Amino acid sequence: MNIIPAIDIKDGKLVRLERGNFNKDIEYSSDPLAVAIFWEEQGARIVHLVDLDAAKEGHFVNFDIIACIAKSLSIPVQYGGGIRTIDDMEKLFSEGVKRVVIGTGAVINRNFIENVLGKYSESIVLAADSLNGKVMIKGWQEDSGILIVDFIREIEAMGAKRVLITDISRDGMLIGPAIELYKEILRKTGIKIIVSGGISRISDLKKLAALKESRIESVIIGKAFYEKKIKFKDAVRSLSS
Repeated sequence: MNIIPAIDIKDGKLVRLERGNFNKDIEYSSDPLAVAIFWEEQGARIVHLVDLDAAKEGHFVNFDIIACIAKSLSIPVQYGGGIRTIDDMEKLFSEGVKRVVIGTGAVINRNFIENVLGKYSESIVLAADSLNGKVMIKGWQEDSGILIVDFIREIEAMGAKRVLITDISRDGMLIGPAIELYKEILRKTGIKIIVSGGISRISDLKKLAALKESRIESVIIGKAFYEKKIKFKDAVRSLSS
């Protein structure tokens, strides 16, 4: 299980939201590039970038910062936020982004996803952002009305290799991951999972690693690192012990 540091960007700065609320953001750095370089120096194998403004607006907002980070690091960059077309994806790839996360675009445009998976299946992560068992879209601001398990089954049948699952009610709250949600998805699907939301201590990671027949590939951690609840090297060490 891989540990992926998160860098969420809003108005050009590194922030964390509480439960996806754009009015409740905490700024941690005015220099996201410096933070990305720090994570690479710490030994991260990949970093997760999110353009929060793009996720909400549906188009790139902080693209220059994302491109600068992707070009400056020697490790892969995974990006999410505002991707609606193949042109959007190819623009990111041309700047050095290695993997793109598609959330709203996957929910509202199945033809787009079929085309994307057919062309870039290994470079795509589909996002299922969950609140009360439903998939949320447009920067977590709207309820799609689709059950998360139904959505994941559908994208898996379409050829998706992995899905990023965030329990919005836990994101940025440091109250632990949605273990029961992940158990259900592991039981009802066969897809690889990237976990996000709620990680607050080393024991959370051990609980995820202990899940029966776990296909949890990676865990994204943001606030717990920035609030110094967990050290990156301790997190990595806990999964190798």
